Amino acid sequence: MLILLWFLSLLCSRFLDATFLEKKTTEDSNEIPDEVDPKIVNGRPANEGEFPWMVALHFNDRFICSSFLISPTIVMTAAHCVQFEDGVEPGSAFYGIVGNIRREGPETRIQFSEVAAHPRYGTNSEYDIAVLRTTSPVEMGGNIQAVCLPRAGREFDLVYIHAMGWGATSNGK
Repeated sequence: MLILLWFLSLLCSRFLDATFLEKKTTEDSNEIPDEVDPKIVNGRPANEGEFPWMVALHFNDRFICSSFLISPTIVMTAAHCVQFEDGVEPGSAFYGIVGNIRREGPETRIQFSEVAAHPRYGTNSEYDIAVLRTTSPVEMGGNIQAVCLPRAGREFDLVYIHAMGWGATSNGK
């Protein structure tokens, strides 16, 4: 399941508007598009409260990656979102927004005390996973919930998955 969450995090990591991805895209881009619409390529707009575990991760007051609330004190994201040329940034350099998928109106800001990227993460996509510990537990309820995880040891046939994140509406845009 950790691999599935890593994959979802990797897919969703540089997007802008909350969406539900229904078809695989073929182009990778780390560029944030100038013009956005509320859906990823071949996706559909998400409904408010549909993905209450989504966290918009910010670094230096700029949105950088989609992330997931794993528990009241742990947020998961891709390692490339928190580790730069000089290593892993301190938790205080980041904050998350949860509880508002459209990023308008009321929201809950999450502060972080610690950041840990997988120790074997390098410049390629292997081990591209990181966790952030919140400075205090996130209050759950309504549009804020931890992602549902299966019991340890359960195996799945990954035939079809759903991804969500903030994204552009067409390849390269």
